Amino acid sequence: MAFLVLIRHAKSVQQTDTSAHNWHLAQDGRAQCIQVARRLQKYEIGSMHSSDEPKAQETAELIAGELSGVGVQLNRALRETQRQSAPFYADVQDFRRAIQTAMERPQEVVYGEEAFEAARQRFAGAIQTIVEGSSGHSTGVVSHGTIMALYMADVMGMRPYDLWKLMDMPAYAVFRLADMKIMEICFSAAEA
Repeated sequence: MAFLVLIRHAKSVQQTDTSAHNWHLAQDGRAQCIQVARRLQKYEIGSMHSSDEPKAQETAELIAGELSGVGVQLNRALRETQRQSAPFYADVQDFRRAIQTAMERPQEVVYGEEAFEAARQRFAGAIQTIVEGSSGHSTGVVSHGTIMALYMADVMGMRPYDLWKLMDMPAYAVFRLADMKIMEICFSAAEA
């Protein structure tokens, strides 16, 4: 049986003076990747794809290294919602409100430079291409919380914000490729 394993990147170092697109993993985030890889071994991931953002790429490379050296293919379409111009929110509640507003108005550009529905479609197209090229083996995809929540909520028939607020760094969800049925979801892989 083949699976699609969606993985939210591990904990990153927040930098108030640069876009979140450029952040790297924190030291404890690197250790989290090893824990996640051990949990995912049972899915026999044969290929690993990642957003080209540093924190996702680093997560993918660390996990792939633990999974018998599976290679990592970078894909710009797996990036987070485009938010170069989005401010850094020191208050987590302010950040959550901004994300919630954008998720409730997905057709509008509310947060950053990309409407959330356009981002979801971009990501869904990338996932479809990856799955079609998987040759029947399990595939890992490392990406980001907002874009994953938008995609997963659509597949699972949920509200994106409800799903997003549950997801920690790292988190993962496993879908059976045959019918995209959710097989496992871990909202906080660091604690599991």
